[in-house]
Amino acid sequence: MINRRTFTKHAGLAAASCIVPGIALAQAAREPRRIGFLMPLTGGSGKLGQMMLEGAVLSVEEVNVGRGAGGRPVELVQEDSQARAQQRIAGLRKLVHVNKTDVIFTGWTSVVSAVAPLATEAKVMLVSASTASPAVRGISPYFQSTWMFDDETVKLILPYARDKLKVRSLGILTVVSDLGSALAQAVKADWTRMGGAVAAEDVHQPGEASFRPILLKMLSAKP
Repeated sequence: MINRRTFTKHAGLAAASCIVPGIALAQAAREPRRIGFLMPLTGGSGKLGQMMLEGAVLSVEEVNVGRGAGGRPVELVQEDSQARAQQRIAGLRKLVHVNKTDVIFTGWTSVVSAVAPLATEAKVMLVSASTASPAVRGISPYFQSTWMFDDETVKLILPYARDKLKVRSLGILTVVSDLGSALAQAVKADWTRMGGAVAAEDVHQPGEASFRPILLKMLSAKP
């Protein structure tokens, strides 16, 4: 037979077992959904990264003015990738393991290429706001680009150049980078397949200040 003390004890434990999960759920409902922002905020690409950050901050503010995401506020956590290997990897690890972000916005082909394997391992979604290189297509099941890849863009631009602008011979000038290389390959492959001629090809450095020598060389080939 259960006495009053034993009954009260067990009833209290039962009540606590119901209340504690309720408290935990209420606390979880107030916890923000953290979104990582891994972009170059300083360095050569810092200006573009800062512009993207302003847009991301504005979007988060608009979401939070409403009911948030699923009733929870959204918190944007920033990390400066500087578009460099060490910073981008360290930044992603911090966003995943310290800040516990569910999704990370990132960009730049070199950054995505470096962090995609880590995101796959951690099962954290990467969304790119500035990666157009086909080199990252299918790089991870946890990666999605919001931009059209350059080889898809080329398929729209080149027919217009041939049919509407009556272009017959191209000069291809691209930046020395993963993106530039992939773009040059896509243009050359599609243009020659369409029967067009490539009069000249050249590259320039990311920080190039004077294009006159390169352009004079290319113009001499009469593209």
